[in-house]
Amino acid sequence: MTRFSTRMKIAILMGLLLLVGTYFFFSGGSVTAPEWGNLNAASSTTSTATRVAPDGQKEFRSEQYKFSLFYPQDFTVQEFDEGNGARTFVFGDEKHERGFQVFVIPYAQEQVDRERFLLDSPSGVMKESIDVLIDGAKGTIFFGKNGIMGDTREAWFIRGGFLYEVTTYKDLDAWLGGIMQTWHWLP
Repeated sequence: MTRFSTRMKIAILMGLLLLVGTYFFFSGGSVTAPEWGNLNAASSTTSTATRVAPDGQKEFRSEQYKFSLFYPQDFTVQEFDEGNGARTFVFGDEKHERGFQVFVIPYAQEQVDRERFLLDSPSGVMKESIDVLIDGAKGTIFFGKNGIMGDTREAWFIRGGFLYEVTTYKDLDAWLGGIMQTWHWLP
């Protein structure tokens, strides 16, 4: 009877995997985490004009890395040159209670390979990964871990020869999702 139960469990699991695979095939391979809203709907427009920020927010633009986003107006932004064309942008409030960072590095691959992931995330933790589109760019959001921040929410995506890694604390997941909905690619 134990063999039958094990076989039945395997059959059910295989059936579920088949259903999930079918969904991804017919949906284009992209889903959205509920707390991040519909990132797929915010498709890029090729406008060079400054966007109008909602009340309480302001726009950050990087002409070099071709993106803009809205962030809380009481935040400061610090930039760090990481060398070899890489840069980190740190957005945060005065009390260091809320914030996020965007790390950008030249990257020629179409997907993040294991070596790059472990270089940038030595813990190797990637839990509950979900494929998303960030203003049309394919990416992945996941829960990670690092030695300084502890548990994190991260979004990694590639566009125009750059890898973008957006990171915040895990408990700021939904909040970061709102900011990521404002992400816009510049021409």
